[in-house]
Amino acid sequence: DAALATLNLVQDALKRIEEGTFGKCLIDGGPIEEKRLEAIPWVPYCLKHEQLRENKNPHQIPTL
Repeated sequence: DAALATLNLVQDALKRIEEGTFGKCLIDGGPIEEKRLEAIPWVPYCLKHEQLRENKNPHQIPTL
């Protein structure tokens, strides 16, 4: 399940590259931190919004 979830995130990131939106947070369109993208290139949210999402759903497995 984890491998499939990661594959889906990578495919979504490839779509964002094609659309020209890669590196922009899906929530507000702001930039995703460079170090965050270096560590996890397929991440769809900036750190601030990822933390807010995790706080809203603490029992859900967080995205990479």
